Amino acid sequence: MMQAFCNWLSNTWLSLRIQDVFWVIPTVQTVHILAIAVVMSSVTMVDLRLLGVAGRSQSLPDVAHRFLPWVWTAIVVLLCTGIILIIGEPGRELLSPVFWLKMSLLACVLLVTAANSGSAAGWPHGSRPFSRSYCGWVSWPPGVGSPTSSTVESISR
Repeated sequence: MMQAFCNWLSNTWLSLRIQDVFWVIPTVQTVHILAIAVVMSSVTMVDLRLLGVAGRSQSLPDVAHRFLPWVWTAIVVLLCTGIILIIGEPGRELLSPVFWLKMSLLACVLLVTAANSGSAAGWPHGSRPFSRSYCGWVSWPPGVGSPTSSTVESISR
């Protein structure tokens, strides 16, 4: 069923146009990778604050207010560029188990980030209860895994 969908999508006018213009896929991939870097660095900064490793002089709401808008903006960029990449190369993306692993890890990171961003305003300066520290440890491995799986996927092609 997915193969049939990929075949249909790859024969649409938009997919054919994306495939025909030689610079579209590399340009969109570059923007996509830069957006991944923005997400990773921003989430890492918030996680390091959650863990109490860095940024202890700033309150968690201040750190969240500084970095989370970058995360959500980059997520929108990732969504847009990801859609273009899927339309341009549907078989490469949708039939890859690594793609689905990446999407699962991204969903985990988004859930943890959304949970933290909603409650960060109520966390007092310098406090670091177990649950927040745990969120930092839990969100970091999937966040690392998602771009790592992208790299493995691109190298294996």
